[in-house]
Formats: sequence, structure tokens, C-alpha cells
Amino acid sequence: MEGDNSSEGASCGLTPEVLQQQKAVLPWFKAPKSAGENEKLRDWWTHITYVKMVVVVDHVRYVKSGRSKSRVLKDVMQVINAGDILCKQLSIRLFVIGLEIWTEKNFINITNSIAPVLNAFNAWRKSNLLPRMYHDVAHLFAYQWFGSSLGLAYIGTVCDKHWAAAVISFTDKKVSVITITFVHELGHNLGMVHDKPDCNCRRKKCIMYENNVDTDSFSDCSYKQYFELVVNGAPCLRQPPAPGSFITGMSEYCGNKIVESGEQCDCGSAASCRRDPCCRTNCTFTAGSDCASGRCCKNCKVLPAGTLCRASTGSCDLPEYCNGTSPQCPLDVYLQDGTPCNDGVYCYQGKCSSHNEKCQRLFGKYAKVAPLDCFKAVNTQGDRFGNCGIRDNIYFEKCSTKNVLCGRIQCENVVIIPFLQNHVTLVQTPVRGKNCWGLDYHVGIPRADVGAVEDGTPCGKQISNSLLLYLLQCLPSPHVFYVFFNSVREMFMNLFCHSLTPKEKKLHFQSPLVLCLYLIHICDTQTGKEQVLQ
Repeated sequence: MEGDNSSEGASCGLTPEVLQQQKAVLPWFKAPKSAGENEKLRDWWTHITYVKMVVVVDHVRYVKSGRSKSRVLKDVMQVINAGDILCKQLSIRLFVIGLEIWTEKNFINITNSIAPVLNAFNAWRKSNLLPRMYHDVAHLFAYQWFGSSLGLAYIGTVCDKHWAAAVISFTDKKVSVITITFVHELGHNLGMVHDKPDCNCRRKKCIMYENNVDTDSFSDCSYKQYFELVVNGAPCLRQPPAPGSFITGMSEYCGNKIVESGEQCDCGSAASCRRDPCCRTNCTFTAGSDCASGRCCKNCKVLPAGTLCRASTGSCDLPEYCNGTSPQCPLDVYLQDGTPCNDGVYCYQGKCSSHNEKCQRLFGKYAKVAPLDCFKAVNTQGDRFGNCGIRDNIYFEKCSTKNVLCGRIQCENVVIIPFLQNHVTLVQTPVRGKNCWGLDYHVGIPRADVGAVEDGTPCGKQISNSLLLYLLQCLPSPHVFYVFFNSVREMFMNLFCHSLTPKEKKLHFQSPLVLCLYLIHICDTQTGKEQVLQ
């Protein structure tokens, strides 16, 4: 099949003989399945998992791509992004945390026999790649025909530093063919074997069918096999990648609806630009236009200074106004953390949070915070109904006595049952004649945890009036810093702000960010430089 650009009749390299060889050596086929672990992790079935992978591209593919690293990156990310879409049906997200391109030579011998290539790549991966770049799995994308084989992977080896590898034939075949091959081999890494005749999906054939097919669905058998992998191990899949640690594959270009360097605006496609009176298809303003987007842009003109562009969201937030020169609303600022905002409550990150406010937001105006006994009884359990966080993204932590008010919210006097989204459960716990109401949370689902006590909430007068919740712990209140900040603010207002009205003083100096900018302004004016803050 070498030199043939067709994929008809091509198949996965995992033949029955190769499968038997893998069964003899791979831990996945030998490890006992723990019933206890199953019980702990069985509710992870519908939760998001994260595959952090490294892609290695061979030298021939680099040469065939005109020795352009940018083109290689684009081609690889096109396959990965398409694969990510296919994997979403299993709640799997794919992240490329590393891309290595062999620009000078291949570091292993790549022939048309795929099994030896996989063995050689895995040996190189363990000795060379893994010490440099930790990963859940690594795939070699090679410009090589392997007879009738399109790819080969070790089964159930994701997270296994000894075996987490696969090889993909990355030739001039259609992107759709390469994508299905990539997802198929990744499926093997995730514990899936080839579909048998009684395996079904919404298509005639499914992704794990042994021969290459045009499909977009995993079978019921693949779902079951992947579930078995998740509940019996593969802990790395439950850890999301660190922000900024993965490759997005995004490149700057006019037409992506993102204003980038060298562009005045970006209206997207030609059809979108025809509906945009402010921006042309070449990412420049239309005649007479000064802006095309932003809260301070209206009818292609920048709004006058003083126009409200972001209203205050509460007693701890400040409004923002257009400055008359920029189409963008200024940075969102709020009152200094520790500013008193209610009886015994202090501002934190722009919010005035309390247990009572949280209960009323969840269960209606008649609800109120439950007695301390409720928090002690529930949050010291260390399960999804009562906890102070999660360890390793799997195991719930019990709250200490000091931190019981920092775990799951507990309310009483509940007369309204809220509308709940999927995977959120309303829990009623009887404690000493009281009904304690709360919400559980399934870690791993892409939704905010509405049942957790929020950072900045006072830990309660029952324990200490000077402690606030932060990262599920009772810590000293920033109110002490607020007192110091307030005295510094008053000093600078008296020294430098005689011309400001009381309202202007409040708007200018309620935020530490604004105070810092004003200090910069003072230094600049004293050295004769232009004022940076009016």
C-alpha cells in the first residue's frame, strides 16, 4: 500500500497476534480491578477528563511540509482539534502540552513495519522525552506508510510512564482519515479494544471498528471499556492542565474576529463584515469610523467621557465610565478587600458575601443560615455532601472544627426548592431537630459550584469575628489592611486632592488600584512628565 493515498482497506495495526503480545506484557490486562476504588470513582462516568499529550512529528513530515514549523503546527492542531470534538461525546478533552518536530533527523528507525516502530518510539519516549516533558500519553506522527496499517497503540496505557505511546501514519491522506486514525489509536490508549459485531452506535460502523471507516461515534462497547479504565485507575485523566501549559494552535490572521497586532478591527467572515458598518474585510475601519467594538463604542464612534459603561454590581463594586478616547471600558475595579459592607461582613473581590446572603440566593428570601451544629455534622464527613475541598481531584477532605463554616453551605427555613441543573443534588440532613439544607457537587463537571461557601464569607461570630473564608480555610480578615489603606488614602487626598469634590474623591480613591495609579501620577508630575491620570 506504500505510495497509495487511498485509505480503503486500511486498518489498525492491532491484529489479534499483536493483541495477544500486548496482553502478555501490559499492566492493564494484569492489574486486579479494585471494587473499593470502583465505589469511590463510579460517579466519574459523566465527568470531564483531561488527556495531556505530547505529539512528536518525524523528519520526513517536516520536510514534506516545506520545512515549515508553522505548517506542521497547523496540520497537527487541525487533527487534534477535530479529535477533541469527537472525544467530547465521552467527556474527554484533549490538550497538546508539547510538540516536538524532528527538524534535523529521525531519532529512531522508522520503517514500514509498525510494531517495531512503536516499540522503538516508546523506548525513546521513556529515555529521552519523559525526563524532559511529563505527559499522559505521547503519539508519533510519522510520514510513513505501514502496509495496510494506519496506526498502532498500547491498550489501556494512558498515565503509564512505561507504555503510554502510539504511532500514527501522518501522510497526505485526508484530514478526516488521519483524525479517525488518531482518535482510534487514542481510544486504545484509553482502554478500548476493537468493536465486535454486537457493538453499536448511531452510525453503521463506529470509531473503534478495526478497519478505517467514515464515522464520528464511539460504540456502547467503547463507552463501557473507557468507563472501566476511569474507575480502575488512570488518575492523570482527572487532573486538568495548568493554565498556559498547552498549545492552542491559534495563529494571528485577519478574519478570526479577534483584534490582533496590525488590525484596527476584525469583523470575521465576509458575510459578517457585510453586516458590520464599522469594519472592512481587511480589518480596517470603514470611512468615518473611529471604532468597531467595545462598551464605549456606539455607531462606530467613541462615546463621550463620563458615559457609564459598567454599572456597579453591588455595595462592594464601583461603576466604570468611558474616558472619551478609548472604545474599551476601563478596568473593572472594586472596593478594597476588607471594606465593611454589612453587619460583620466585609468586601472581598468585589462581593459582600455572607452565609445568610448565600442561603437566600439559593432558597429564597425566607431562608437563613443553619446553626453551627449543621455545619459540624455535615462538613466533617468528607464526602460530596460535606467537605472542605478535594485532594488529587478525587478524594474529599473533611473540614476541621476550625473550618466547618468554610465547606458546603447549610441553610434552614427553606420553603422554596430551587431548580437544579444536572449533577446537582439537594440534600436535607436532620441534626438535633433541625433540617439542614445544602447542595452537593460533582467534581469534574464544567459548572460553577453553587453549593460552596464563597471566599470572603465571615467564618461566623460563633468562632471569630476577625476571620474570613479563603480557599476553604478561616484566615485573618483583610479588614486590618483596609484600616491602614484608608489612613493612607485620607493622607493623600488631603495633600493632593483639594480641587476634587467629595463624590470625585470617592470614585478616585476607593480602589487600591486607582490609588496606585494616582501615586504614579504624582511622581510623574513632580518630574515634569505628562500626567497619566486626570
